Amino acid sequence: MTGWDTAKRRYRLVHHAAADIARNRQQGLTRWQPAIEAEYGTVDNFLRDIQRRYFTTVLARLDSVIETNPADPQAPAAAVFAEAARVHPHLWQVLGGHAGHAALAEGSARFRRSVLAATGVDPAALMPGGSPHDVTAPADGREPAVPAGVRPVRPRVP
Repeated sequence: MTGWDTAKRRYRLVHHAAADIARNRQQGLTRWQPAIEAEYGTVDNFLRDIQRRYFTTVLARLDSVIETNPADPQAPAAAVFAEAARVHPHLWQVLGGHAGHAALAEGSARFRRSVLAATGVDPAALMPGGSPHDVTAPADGREPAVPAGVRPVRPRVP
């Protein structure tokens, strides 16, 4: 089997399972768990793949915001997140339903740092399951990399 076959198989599994999980929550996950584990090994790896797909969609669309270099990128960035949720509603719902899951923590933190660095917008409230009050400090007690309630700043362009 080729890598392309694996990619197509996973694409179908992610979208079909996510739709069922979004509709039926735990019952949907239980129904798909054997197929998920056969393909991904663990549900954690499946959730990470959903996260990767969703975040890739957002990052690709954020390029247009970065290219236009608006004075205040908050509204265009929020529109990008809203569009990604419309394009992939089931992925958004599954991620929102699993917000705070340990398997998603590292990817969420990396994504948050990337978006903040690229746009000056803290995406914590725009992410699935997010709220402006959700991300205040890392679980290990260190100071947050970005203070909660950070205001967007205009990205510097060389």
